[in-house]
Amino acid sequence: MRLILSTDPWNANYCTEGGQVIYKVESGPGLINRNMNISRVLPAGASEAQFRDVYELVAEIDYHYLGTSYIKYGGVNLAVKDFFRKGEFSFWGR
Repeated sequence: MRLILSTDPWNANYCTEGGQVIYKVESGPGLINRNMNISRVLPAGASEAQFRDVYELVAEIDYHYLGTSYIKYGGVNLAVKDFFRKGEFSFWGR
C-alpha cells in the first residue's frame, strides 16, 4: 500500500492515493520537547459512525531533541535508541 503524507510530519495525515486517511499524527507545540500521538482509522461498522472516520490510538512518542526520546506502543514504553541507531561516520555525515 502506498501512503501519501498530507503535510509536515509533525501534524499529518497519511492517506491512500484515493484520499482515505489511514493514519493521523497529532503533535503538541514545541521544538525541543514534543509529544506526538499516532492514530489509525477504524473500519466503519453498521452504526451512525460509519459515515465519519473514527480513530484509535496506536502509539505515543515523547520526543526530546537533546535527551532520550521514548515510544509507547502496546502499553510498553521503550527508548527510541532501541529501535533506531546512527550509522557509521562518512563523508555525508552519520
